[in-house]
Amino acid sequence: MQQQSPWLWAIDEYGGRAEAMCVPQLGEEMYTFRRRRSALRYYVKAVCTIVGVLLAQSGAVGAQPQAEQPCNTKLDGHVVDVSTHEPIGGATILVDGKPVALSEGDGRFVLSNLCWREVEVTANRADYEAKSQLVAVGQSRSLELLLRPRLSETIVIRGLDTGIPRMSSATVLDGEALEATRGASFSDALARIPGVAQLRSASGTAKPIVRGQLGRRLLLLVDSIAHRSQEWGLDHAPEVDPFVADKLTVVRGASGVRYGPGAIGGAVVASPPKLLTSPGLTTETHLMGYVARGAGFASRVQVAPKSLPGFAYQVQGTAKRLAAASAPDYALHNTGSFESNLGGTMGYRVGDAEYTLSYRHYQATLGVCACLSIETSDDFAAGLARRRPVGSEHFEANLAIERAKQSISHEQAVARGRWSRTAWGNVSATYAFQFDNRSEFAVVRDAQGPQFDFRLTSHDADVVLEHKPLHLSNHWHLRGSVGAVGLAQIHSYQGLPLIPDYQAAGGGLFAIERFIGHDMEFEAGVRLDVLHRNASIVRSDFLRLIRSGQLDADACDGGDGDQVDCASTFTTFSASVGGLYQFSKPWSVKLELATAARPPNPDEQYL
Repeated sequence: MQQQSPWLWAIDEYGGRAEAMCVPQLGEEMYTFRRRRSALRYYVKAVCTIVGVLLAQSGAVGAQPQAEQPCNTKLDGHVVDVSTHEPIGGATILVDGKPVALSEGDGRFVLSNLCWREVEVTANRADYEAKSQLVAVGQSRSLELLLRPRLSETIVIRGLDTGIPRMSSATVLDGEALEATRGASFSDALARIPGVAQLRSASGTAKPIVRGQLGRRLLLLVDSIAHRSQEWGLDHAPEVDPFVADKLTVVRGASGVRYGPGAIGGAVVASPPKLLTSPGLTTETHLMGYVARGAGFASRVQVAPKSLPGFAYQVQGTAKRLAAASAPDYALHNTGSFESNLGGTMGYRVGDAEYTLSYRHYQATLGVCACLSIETSDDFAAGLARRRPVGSEHFEANLAIERAKQSISHEQAVARGRWSRTAWGNVSATYAFQFDNRSEFAVVRDAQGPQFDFRLTSHDADVVLEHKPLHLSNHWHLRGSVGAVGLAQIHSYQGLPLIPDYQAAGGGLFAIERFIGHDMEFEAGVRLDVLHRNASIVRSDFLRLIRSGQLDADACDGGDGDQVDCASTFTTFSASVGGLYQFSKPWSVKLELATAARPPNPDEQYL
């Protein structure tokens, strides 16, 4: 009778490394070849058979066919939603009915010190149906459990953090850190974020600087809408009240694929608070006092009526009044300010659809200090040499705001719809209207109106599809989005010769795909934008622009009249590609290559 060997052969090729070993006989079905290597296969089988027979005959192996099982195997697992493939955190993991672990926020769990045998792994959470799966420990080293939501109620969590950092370098200011900035200006609040600086003017206004980029190269988004304003001047601070947001995010580096051609140096994203999803009432009120003689007030009320399921709204308002500031030796005359903001949002949720309407109004009057009068370079040098400005003995730090001053108002209205779990994925459509009016008053004899009056009307629209996650294998998914954007603008100007009236229209297409693994991720994106701008320029200004090389005469209709029509079309391309590998929870390494371009701003083209 042929001696039966109590040992079996096994070859495991895991992670690109082949392992050949003799293992106790636990059932041949547990051991399979990931790739067939015939020579190695038969060699290991022959050696294991001979060694097993010799050991059995010498008594080294007793009559028991089952040898002691090694219990040093690790199993990596992942828990995700069966339809959306979103990671599920907080699920209880059971092995053979005994709870041993909880899935983390990214859905991941690790089971250690498992014996080489078949076990039943179960994932269970209250709002999902339990899922069990038999796993042959030693053969499988990764596992994905797909949970199905219970039919009673489905809770959709938007913007769930997968636990793996995204490609772009981003810093968030929220929670208590953001609360500490209440009462500060938008730029002052952002300056709390490491790496963000400010550029201040003599009037006290400030603009944020990220990696040396500001103004035209740093895109500002409020409620996911690009802020359309006259941002090119040094005194043109962002017309945004930081109280509208409960989270400020600074994205560093070229981000044109995500946010458009204006994000050469990065983007600043102001995200307003979410509407209540369950019946209730919340209020938030701040009273601020300033050492430089001033006071401020900010309040927000959020309501979700119990009598109207799915409906919610919020109202917010702020007001701030400051007297003129002071230097150590004298007052900075006429640097007082008054700012106010009023806004509201209402939304309605029904099934997998969500609709929101919002409106925000910002108003500000800012005094400009006439501490330094500059007409020639000698005036500038002489002013720096003085210890005090001329006439500083008459300066007062009071509440009055006189000429020179700025008067700014900004309106934003947004309509948005989101449809989840459609046949293609999640779809969102947005329309935004903005009107920006900036009036600048200089010190003149006949003080009847502003010397510079800018009025910019903007219409933005976009449609974005986040396609259904494609399940490629355990721990590997393909996520992505495609979208189309559109823009229309009308600019009218009155005052001293500076910038002509113009109209602009443009659009863009983009696509971003993310290949997400267990602890690595790859991302690639492309975007193409086209902008057409047409300006009506006074002939004398047109001739000066031709001489300076800012305009090409062939692109303009010279004609014989006093006005010259100039049309320009700009095509810009943005792209990015990157990869990330996460060694452990706090340690990861990533590399991103990105390129972005932007068309010239009207001031660069026509000023």
